Amino acid sequence: MKRILAIGLMAAFPMTAEAAWGFTSHSSIEHTPDGLHYSRSHQLPSFDIKNKQMNFQIDLLETIESLMQDDMMHLGVNFNYTTVKGQLNDTTNWQGIIAPGVSFDYSQYGEDLSYIDLIANMRMGAQTAAKDFGFGVYVVPGLGLSAATGDGAEYVHEDETQLAVGGAFQISVWKK
Repeated sequence: MKRILAIGLMAAFPMTAEAAWGFTSHSSIEHTPDGLHYSRSHQLPSFDIKNKQMNFQIDLLETIESLMQDDMMHLGVNFNYTTVKGQLNDTTNWQGIIAPGVSFDYSQYGEDLSYIDLIANMRMGAQTAAKDFGFGVYVVPGLGLSAATGDGAEYVHEDETQLAVGGAFQISVWKK
Protein backbone atom coordinates (compact mmCIF):
# COMPACT_ATOMS: atom_id res chain seq x y z
CA MET A 1 0.00 0.00 0.00
CA LYS A 2 2.87 2.37 0.76
CA ARG A 3 4.27 1.81 -2.75
CA ILE A 4 0.91 2.71 -4.31
CA LEU A 5 0.90 5.95 -2.30
CA ALA A 6 4.45 6.82 -3.40
CA ILE A 7 3.68 6.14 -7.08
CA GLY A 8 0.52 8.26 -6.86
CA LEU A 9 2.40 11.20 -5.35
CA MET A 10 5.18 10.97 -7.98
CA ALA A 11 2.55 10.99 -10.73
CA ALA A 12 0.89 14.12 -9.29
CA PHE A 13 4.03 16.23 -8.86
CA PRO A 14 5.04 16.76 -12.54
CA MET A 15 1.97 18.97 -12.98
CA THR A 16 3.22 21.29 -10.21
CA ALA A 17 5.68 23.13 -12.47
CA GLU A 18 2.94 25.49 -13.67
CA ALA A 19 0.65 25.05 -10.68
CA ALA A 20 -0.08 26.79 -7.44
CA TRP A 21 0.19 24.83 -4.22
CA GLY A 22 -1.26 25.32 -0.78
CA PHE A 23 -3.29 23.92 2.06
CA THR A 24 -6.97 23.55 2.89
CA SER A 25 -8.44 23.24 6.36
CA HIS A 26 -11.55 21.04 6.37
CA SER A 27 -14.41 20.68 8.82
CA SER A 28 -16.76 17.98 7.57
CA ILE A 29 -19.44 15.52 8.62
CA GLU A 30 -21.00 12.51 6.88
CA HIS A 31 -24.19 10.58 7.67
CA THR A 32 -25.38 7.13 6.59
CA PRO A 33 -28.74 5.42 7.34
CA ASP A 34 -27.13 3.68 10.34
CA GLY A 35 -26.29 7.08 11.83
CA LEU A 36 -23.25 9.26 11.98
CA HIS A 37 -20.41 7.66 10.02
CA TYR A 38 -17.75 10.13 10.97
CA SER A 39 -17.15 13.74 11.81
CA ARG A 40 -13.75 14.96 10.71
CA SER A 41 -13.59 18.38 12.32
CA HIS A 42 -10.18 17.36 13.76
CA GLN A 43 -8.87 16.59 10.27
CA LEU A 44 -5.41 17.84 9.37
CA PRO A 45 -5.12 20.27 6.43
CA SER A 46 -4.82 18.75 2.98
CA PHE A 47 -1.95 19.51 0.59
CA ASP A 48 -3.41 21.17 -2.50
CA ILE A 49 -2.26 21.41 -6.08
CA LYS A 50 -4.14 23.93 -8.25
CA ASN A 51 -3.61 23.94 -11.99
CA LYS A 52 -5.89 26.18 -14.07
CA GLN A 53 -9.43 24.95 -13.30
CA MET A 54 -8.34 21.74 -11.55
CA ASN A 55 -7.88 21.45 -7.79
CA PHE A 56 -6.38 18.33 -6.16
CA GLN A 57 -6.49 17.96 -2.38
CA ILE A 58 -4.31 15.17 -1.01
CA ASP A 59 -4.66 14.09 2.64
CA LEU A 60 -0.88 13.89 2.90
CA LEU A 61 -0.54 14.95 6.56
CA GLU A 62 -3.30 12.56 7.65
CA THR A 63 -1.64 9.73 5.72
CA ILE A 64 1.71 10.42 7.38
CA GLU A 65 0.06 10.59 10.81
CA SER A 66 -1.81 7.32 10.22
CA LEU A 67 1.37 5.53 9.13
CA MET A 68 2.89 6.37 12.53
CA GLN A 69 0.09 4.42 14.25
CA ASP A 70 0.13 0.63 14.39
CA ASP A 71 -3.55 -0.01 13.79
CA MET A 72 -4.62 2.70 11.35
CA MET A 73 -4.08 3.88 7.78
CA HIS A 74 -5.81 6.68 5.88
CA LEU A 75 -5.57 7.63 2.21
CA GLY A 76 -7.70 10.40 0.79
CA VAL A 77 -7.89 12.62 -2.25
CA ASN A 78 -10.39 15.17 -3.52
CA PHE A 79 -10.63 16.50 -7.05
CA ASN A 80 -12.68 19.50 -8.18
CA TYR A 81 -12.96 21.13 -11.59
CA THR A 82 -14.03 24.79 -11.70
CA THR A 83 -16.86 25.14 -14.22
CA VAL A 84 -18.13 28.59 -13.23
CA LYS A 85 -15.97 31.52 -12.14
CA GLY A 86 -17.03 35.15 -12.05
CA GLN A 87 -16.33 38.47 -10.36
CA LEU A 88 -18.55 39.08 -7.34
CA ASN A 89 -18.55 42.86 -7.92
CA ASP A 90 -16.64 45.56 -9.81
CA THR A 91 -14.79 47.02 -6.82
CA THR A 92 -12.94 43.95 -5.50
CA ASN A 93 -11.03 41.05 -6.99
CA TRP A 94 -13.17 38.44 -5.20
CA GLN A 95 -14.52 35.71 -7.46
CA GLY A 96 -17.35 33.28 -6.92
CA ILE A 97 -16.71 29.71 -8.06
CA ILE A 98 -18.64 26.51 -8.59
CA ALA A 99 -16.54 23.36 -8.91
CA PRO A 100 -18.11 19.89 -9.11
CA GLY A 101 -15.85 17.07 -7.99
CA VAL A 102 -15.31 13.78 -6.28
CA SER A 103 -13.80 12.67 -2.98
CA PHE A 104 -12.23 9.26 -2.32
CA ASP A 105 -11.21 8.10 1.16
CA TYR A 106 -9.88 4.78 2.36
CA SER A 107 -9.41 4.18 6.09
CA GLN A 108 -8.12 0.95 7.65
CA TYR A 109 -8.58 0.24 11.37
CA GLY A 110 -6.57 -2.79 12.41
CA GLU A 111 -7.21 -5.92 10.34
CA ASP A 112 -10.95 -6.11 11.01
CA LEU A 113 -12.44 -2.91 9.63
CA SER A 114 -11.94 -0.58 6.69
CA TYR A 115 -14.04 2.13 5.09
CA ILE A 116 -14.17 3.13 1.46
CA ASP A 117 -16.03 6.34 0.70
CA LEU A 118 -16.73 7.71 -2.77
CA ILE A 119 -18.57 11.03 -2.62
CA ALA A 120 -19.62 13.36 -5.45
CA ASN A 121 -19.45 16.95 -4.25
CA MET A 122 -20.00 20.55 -5.32
CA ARG A 123 -17.42 23.07 -4.07
CA MET A 124 -18.97 26.54 -3.98
CA GLY A 125 -17.51 29.69 -2.54
CA ALA A 126 -15.54 32.88 -2.90
CA GLN A 127 -11.84 33.33 -3.49
CA THR A 128 -9.38 36.11 -4.09
CA ALA A 129 -5.81 36.13 -5.30
CA ALA A 130 -3.03 38.69 -5.10
CA LYS A 131 0.08 38.48 -7.27
CA ASP A 132 1.58 35.47 -5.50
CA PHE A 133 -0.98 34.26 -2.96
CA GLY A 134 -4.63 33.27 -2.86
CA PHE A 135 -7.34 32.71 -0.26
CA GLY A 136 -10.75 31.03 -0.51
CA VAL A 137 -13.75 30.05 1.61
CA TYR A 138 -16.06 27.28 0.40
CA VAL A 139 -19.02 25.08 1.33
CA VAL A 140 -18.92 21.58 -0.13
CA PRO A 141 -22.10 19.46 0.04
CA GLY A 142 -21.71 15.83 -1.01
CA LEU A 143 -23.64 12.67 -1.86
CA GLY A 144 -22.18 9.23 -2.47
CA LEU A 145 -21.50 5.74 -1.15
CA SER A 146 -19.85 4.48 2.01
CA ALA A 147 -18.75 0.87 2.32
CA ALA A 148 -17.50 -0.86 5.45
CA THR A 149 -15.50 -4.05 4.82
CA GLY A 150 -13.80 -6.66 6.96
CA ASP A 151 -14.89 -8.75 9.92
CA GLY A 152 -15.83 -5.67 11.97
CA ALA A 153 -18.10 -4.25 9.25
CA GLU A 154 -21.22 -6.07 10.50
CA TYR A 155 -21.01 -4.09 13.74
CA VAL A 156 -20.79 -0.76 11.93
CA HIS A 157 -23.22 -1.09 8.98
CA GLU A 158 -26.20 -3.40 8.65
CA ASP A 159 -25.54 -3.37 4.92
CA GLU A 160 -22.07 -3.35 3.41
CA THR A 161 -22.64 -0.32 1.16
CA GLN A 162 -24.81 2.62 2.11
CA LEU A 163 -25.84 5.99 0.78
CA ALA A 164 -23.82 8.75 2.43
CA VAL A 165 -24.69 12.44 2.60
CA GLY A 166 -22.59 15.15 4.10
CA GLY A 167 -20.81 18.39 3.67
CA ALA A 168 -17.75 20.38 4.51
CA PHE A 169 -16.60 23.90 5.20
CA GLN A 170 -13.18 24.64 3.70
CA ILE A 171 -10.69 27.47 4.04
CA SER A 172 -7.84 27.42 1.48
CA VAL A 173 -4.60 29.32 1.05
CA TRP A 174 -2.19 28.88 -1.84
CA LYS A 175 0.97 30.26 -3.41
CA LYS A 176 1.41 30.72 -7.13
